[in-house]
Amino acid sequence: RIPNTGAELMPMRADPEKSMARNLLALVPDFWHCNQRLWQDKLGQISLATTTLFWGVSGNLRYIVLAWAAAALGYGTTQASSLVGVVAIGAALIRDGKVVWTGVAGAQTDKQPATRDTLFNIASMTKPVTAELVMRLVQAKRVGLDEPMARVWMDPDVAGDPRAKRLTPRMALSHQTGLPNWRPQNQRLTFMREPGTGFIYSGEGIELVARFAARKLRADFEDLAEAEVFRPMGLTRIAYTWRPWMEGRVAVPANGNGYPGTAGPHPYGHWLGADDIYATVGDYAAFVAGVARGDGLSAALRAERLRP
Repeated sequence: RIPNTGAELMPMRADPEKSMARNLLALVPDFWHCNQRLWQDKLGQISLATTTLFWGVSGNLRYIVLAWAAAALGYGTTQASSLVGVVAIGAALIRDGKVVWTGVAGAQTDKQPATRDTLFNIASMTKPVTAELVMRLVQAKRVGLDEPMARVWMDPDVAGDPRAKRLTPRMALSHQTGLPNWRPQNQRLTFMREPGTGFIYSGEGIELVARFAARKLRADFEDLAEAEVFRPMGLTRIAYTWRPWMEGRVAVPANGNGYPGTAGPHPYGHWLGADDIYATVGDYAAFVAGVARGDGLSAALRAERLRP
């Protein structure tokens, strides 16, 4: 149990006038003020000091290992990166709504370097892709942001709970379903709080809205993504599940020995709306740029993304 130390820790969202959506500049002084208050709190001091020490030391040790590997072992960046658990890395620069640079370094496999054609598992960054698909379906008036999903489909674990009848795409996309991130292994999905009463990051919620949309439209979810998001945005190297063109291009993760292990895209048709898309750095960057520009959505619907 954490004792009450007397420190007032009030989130910014408690004051609508200081919300990030209304005033981005309010973040800087608010962060500085909150940081000072935390350092004045005894438990806060322990937490901040420990965290700072841990991340500071571990971050510096990674650079030391890289430098040592280059000097003592003659390793290049790709070889040295495997010693610190980083097999490959990709980055992109977006300026004024356009992708102006992409770069990739490291190893795609133990025998193949990573390139701009390498496909990365982007894990939870799948969620914005699914969210964009749902928003475009809303734009086309094929799905409603505030229609009850249970009228079409609901996860069997919570279908009998009256709260499930209140779940909407808006709640799912804003992580306010009241459901956990993922249900515990071999256990049933249950609500953690009342729907619409607060934020809980939830992969389960994203899965709900993805399967709701597919069932309502009686369409294959991946075909919807291709037609509504990938093709209009010109994305040709991104997919939820395995495709023949992925052969020889997938970056595989490192195992406990520091060498690439075995993993890859889910079999075709076994998609997740919240996880495990594979994409090149360039394609995902182009997706992000398109979303930032608001492509395919009206001004009103774009504003819904930022509404508190």
